[in-house]
Order: sequence, then structure tokens, then C-alpha cells
Amino acid sequence: MKKLLLSSLVILSGCTLDSNNEMQNTKDNNITNIQQNIDKLTELDQIISIIEEGKPSDLELKKQLEKLSYMANENSDAMLYLASLYEEGDIISKNLALARSYYSKSAQKNNILARYYYALMLIDGRGGEPNHNEAKDLLQKNIKDNHEQSTYALAYLHFIAKDYQKTINILSKQKSIDSPSSKYLLGISLLEQNQNTNQAIELLTQSSTEKNIYASHALGKIYAHGKHGQLKDSKKSFFYLKQAVQDNDPNALYDLAMLTLENPELINNDHNASIEKLIHADKYGSKFASFEIAKLYDQGNIVKQDYEKAIYWYKKSAEKGNNRAMYNLASMYANGDGVSVSMSDAEFWLKQSAQYGNQRAIELLK
Repeated sequence: MKKLLLSSLVILSGCTLDSNNEMQNTKDNNITNIQQNIDKLTELDQIISIIEEGKPSDLELKKQLEKLSYMANENSDAMLYLASLYEEGDIISKNLALARSYYSKSAQKNNILARYYYALMLIDGRGGEPNHNEAKDLLQKNIKDNHEQSTYALAYLHFIAKDYQKTINILSKQKSIDSPSSKYLLGISLLEQNQNTNQAIELLTQSSTEKNIYASHALGKIYAHGKHGQLKDSKKSFFYLKQAVQDNDPNALYDLAMLTLENPELINNDHNASIEKLIHADKYGSKFASFEIAKLYDQGNIVKQDYEKAIYWYKKSAEKGNNRAMYNLASMYANGDGVSVSMSDAEFWLKQSAQYGNQRAIELLK
């Protein structure tokens, strides 16, 4: 929750006293202090306090939300808070379109936080179409107002546009690069521009140590293939890829599985463990894992050959648009590998493969 309560209730805790009268006097003073602090709250602060801290009844919550909605017609902070409620969806039903609308209205009144959160929605297209140019303008305004998070957001905007030099320029102006995310962006951007490789590796290493899984994944791939002047080191790659898969990132799971298939000594030659990682990678959205599983069962070099399993996984891969899986299915139906020979099925999969751009299939169909 993006809490915007500017004033807070100060509850003074009484010390242990010898006299019951002194304890009662302290309690009375505390109650007076609390009431005085409540009286000092703005109307918006009071609404936020009741909504977030007061555990209101359904009727009271409805009343406070109605007051908030009315206030949000003019008050930019009310617009901002209402937008956050719609974005989070914890107190009222999530509605990203309304969240975006209220952030926009608040941003038009030069609310710095609203400009920032609205820019984030414009970047990733939540609640509407992406608009990176408008997001860039909003973030640049915030940077002039010394809003630190907007600096990172602008760097990220250039990063996803693959404008790595601008990412470098923005982050290099910072007095210090403290956040793991900033270290990751700067490290990758330096590598992409082939600048200060040693600094880039150090930044990624620091970011990985600070639990950034993307930095861990990047380092895992670097050491797996010996990129950017680093020696190929399967043990280092294994170490970093294990860090990267902690949140079940499908690409990291896939890369870890492929590393262990190529270097089975890393997992005591337990090929089933590699296959399990590929299955997990497929479960969480990898485009490539199902094809690799199918090949393992099709070829039978590492695990026992099983054409039925191969066909199952080739079909899963084909569903993701993999034209090589479609081509291999055509071959299996033509040869009767694990299935009855079916030239009609073979022709179907060959045409599918060609339709998805497989050059071999295209040539065979000429």
C-alpha cells in the first residue's frame, strides 16, 4: 500500500509508576494527546487513518470512500491516494484503468508522486496502452524536482528500449549506485556497450550478492559461456544460476537445466534432476524447455528412449510455436516412431512447420 498519511498518531506509552493515581493521570494525559493529534490531522489524513488504521465497519468504510471520492474531484493528494487504492486492490476492487486515470489527474496538478506512479503505468501499459514518450517527460520533470526513484525509472525506460548508452549516462551521474537494481542496469548496459567490463562484472556481482536474481542469471550465463573476458567456469555458473532460480524464473531454470545436462558432474550425474528443472521451466513459461525434453526422449542418449514421451513434449513445444518441434513431429509420423505411420499427420505438421518459418519444411513442400 502506498501510504500517504503525512501526520501520524503519537501514542505515549506510560512508564510503570508506584501510584495508581499517577498511572491514571498518565492515561488521561495520553488520551488528551491522542485527541489533540487527531484534531491536527487534515481531513484527508483522517480519512486515510480510518481506512488503514481504524479497522472500519463496511458501512464506515463506504462512508470514508465516498468522502475520498468527492475530495478527489479537486485535491491532488486525494486523487493520488484513491489511485493507489484502485491499483493495489486490497481495500476496494482493483481497477487499473481508474488507477491510471486518477494518477493522470493528480499528475496534471504537478503531484510528484502521481507523476512517478503514472509514468510507471505508462511504461508497462497497465490500465491502458504504453506511452514511453509521455512517461519520459514525466520522469524528467520529477528528476528536476530531485525525485530519486524517477532517475532509476528513466534509466530503466532507456534500458528496455536497448538505449544502453543513455542508461549509462543517467546512472553514472548518481553520487552513488546503491540499489541492486541500479547496479544491475548499469552493469548490463556497460557490457552491452563493451565499456569498463571489470566494473560491470563487479556491479553485477554486488547486485547478485544483494539478492538481485537478474544479476545472478546474467553472471550464470557469462561464466557458462566464458563471455566478456571471463574464463568459462561451470562451477561459478552453477552457483549463480542456483541463485537465479529461487523465484522460479523460467529462463534461469532452463539455463540451469542445460548447464547440468552439459556438466552432469555438477549434480552427481543425476540426469533426472536436469529433466525436472526443464519441466519446471516449462511450467513457468519457458518457450524452449519442452523442446529440449522432447529431444532427450527422442534421441535416448542421456535418458531411456521413449517416443511416446517425445511426441507429448514435441506437441507441447509446437503449441508454443516452435517450428522445429513441428518438423520433428512430421518426421515421427512419417517414420512411425512411437505412433502408427500417418502421412496425413506428417503432412499436417510439415505444413505447420513451414507456416511458422522452418526453411527445411518450406523446401520439402515445394
